[in-house]
Amino acid sequence: TFLGNAVLNGIYAIGNGIKGLIATGYQYDKEQQTMIASWRTLTGSAAEGQKMVNMTNQLAISAQNATSMVNDLNQRFYAVTSNADKTRELSKSVLTLQDAFHASDAAIENFSTQWAQMVGNGKASAQDMLSIQNVFPKFRQELLKYEQQIHHSKNMTMADLNAMMSAGKISSNDMNTVLI
Repeated sequence: TFLGNAVLNGIYAIGNGIKGLIATGYQYDKEQQTMIASWRTLTGSAAEGQKMVNMTNQLAISAQNATSMVNDLNQRFYAVTSNADKTRELSKSVLTLQDAFHASDAAIENFSTQWAQMVGNGKASAQDMLSIQNVFPKFRQELLKYEQQIHHSKNMTMADLNAMMSAGKISSNDMNTVLI
């Protein structure tokens, strides 16, 4: 009968919905366990690892990004800073800029890889700046303002900034300060 088929179809739909929720919950749990294991290794402590997982989840929710994307971002920054607070600051800044400039997750992944390499090198290169400019076009102007301020030189030009970069005189700490 029509009514019987409608009820049966409704029961099947509810059952499939519950199966989907269980699968989603299982996938989430698996992702969380993988993150805990990775962070425990990176931090050397179960408690510190859990703090990093919690921070990753909070950033992902507040920025409305995939947890896996934010986790990758955090791991890249933590690998070169070994500092949870600095990692949080860098990640939060990048996620805020991602939203402001409508950058894709792929662009942020490339940016964070380049940024982590720059921090590891301790100074910014022209290649670093090119990668940064591609994602955050106003960064170069902000860096110039910062360098003018710390060098007490309002007359410093973009050409001067480029020369400083070529000479290896722009530190990754300066870059971090401008980003944050």
